[in-house]
Amino acid sequence: MKKHLDALVIVLTVAAFSFGCKKNNQPPKDFVHNTVAVALPSFLSVKEIESESIPIGMGAFKTNFKATLAPKENLYEIEKEIPGDPIVVLLRTTQTTEASTLVYGHLVVNKLVDMWAVKTFEIETGLQQFGKPRGAFGPECVVSGTEEASKALRRQTDNAKREKEEKERLAAAEIERNRILKEEQKALERIVAAERQRKLEEQKKAESSEHQRILRATFAGACYKGTVTRREDVEHICLTFVEQDDFMVKAEVVSLSDKSRKAAFAGKLSFKAVEDGEDLDYYHITMTSLKGRTWEPLSTSLFFSGSISLQLRLTDKGILQGKVSGKDVLLQADSIVDFTTKQ
Repeated sequence: MKKHLDALVIVLTVAAFSFGCKKNNQPPKDFVHNTVAVALPSFLSVKEIESESIPIGMGAFKTNFKATLAPKENLYEIEKEIPGDPIVVLLRTTQTTEASTLVYGHLVVNKLVDMWAVKTFEIETGLQQFGKPRGAFGPECVVSGTEEASKALRRQTDNAKREKEEKERLAAAEIERNRILKEEQKALERIVAAERQRKLEEQKKAESSEHQRILRATFAGACYKGTVTRREDVEHICLTFVEQDDFMVKAEVVSLSDKSRKAAFAGKLSFKAVEDGEDLDYYHITMTSLKGRTWEPLSTSLFFSGSISLQLRLTDKGILQGKVSGKDVLLQADSIVDFTTKQ
């Protein structure tokens, strides 16, 4: 370890002046002692010192020394770091106040009339083994084997235990929360499934009832009278179902004002339960006029060669309403069957 002590020249020259000069013109022992003591770290003291000086020029000397040093307080170095909360750094004792160590070094001095000035100072061996005083280390550092170290390690262990317990508590709470959520989800699924089953059964029951209602309304021989209207134009008609086979039906429509105006229809039944005012695009009876020349309602011609579509819905009051020839239908309140068309 090497130290240059230019800053010490004034202090040391003042001290040298008080000591005076030996007759042999060599640096006095007290001067060498004080130089080494000032140059050392503040936590070390000089117990003994031996020196010899060698002339190296006009008024210049190289002084070799051997000094016995002792720490003013116990000295330490880092032994190991233990991670945790908080981090604990263990210190190992390197020197006690009872210990002493030899160091070797030299200094180069110049004589200035009756004073000595230090040009260089160097400790060559031994200083690195001392370590550092306790105050040089941070608050996380404790001396290994002391009660302070035991307390710090216990605190770290206690914190680790509490952290582990907290993690276990949170994990258990999460498991319980997930269990409750799963139970609630299962309960909700059971409720939804039961509600779905209930609606399905009600739908089946309604469709079964609707099935019977539609069949009763369209049995062979069932006759409905009503009107086809378009704005102010009205044509009275009679619709008679002539055949029913499960969901297939046939019917005949005759104009009451001109019985030569008539058409035969065939189609199918549908049995979906629909309340009045709901799903207005759904029809219980869908039929198409059979091939051949046929009647077109409210047409200027008595006969129409194209195909006519007839769609009917059976209301809750047993009235048929719908549309004919692809045009919207509006039921008259005093009618059994009413087709209203728009151009």
